[in-house]
Amino acid sequence: MIGIEAVRQKMVDGQIRPGDVTDLRIIEAMETLPRETFVSDGQRAMAYLDIAADVGNGRRMPKAIVVAKLLQAADIGPTDSVLVVGCGTGYTAALAGRLAKSVVGVDSDADLIGRGSVAGPAARTSQNGGGSMPVTLARSSSPGSWCAGSS
Repeated sequence: MIGIEAVRQKMVDGQIRPGDVTDLRIIEAMETLPRETFVSDGQRAMAYLDIAADVGNGRRMPKAIVVAKLLQAADIGPTDSVLVVGCGTGYTAALAGRLAKSVVGVDSDADLIGRGSVAGPAARTSQNGGGSMPVTLARSSSPGSWCAGSS
């Protein structure tokens, strides 16, 4: 039987690299971040397929290539602070945490945030020399309150 790390690598090699994602930091983050911990229990075996995986409560995590292209288009740098609105269980926020100085993920679904907080600690390891990345997941029905300078 093939191990989960090999399946994760196949996702990167078969979906991300051919999808014109050229930022090596994103590729490295996707090679090491356990996507299966961010989906509902019944979907773990399908976490690396080219599908929008079910995270529960009628919500889906975007396909990996969609997330990778979004992150590449955002051009996140190591001194950036990032706000992820509608973060669900936090997969995109955790990936952004590998690229940015700090990340806040907000969602109106407390259950998804709670599951993401459980999945997140293992996902928040810096790729730039170790340590913990500051990724915070929070429930909010008004994400504007998290933006700097918003009233």
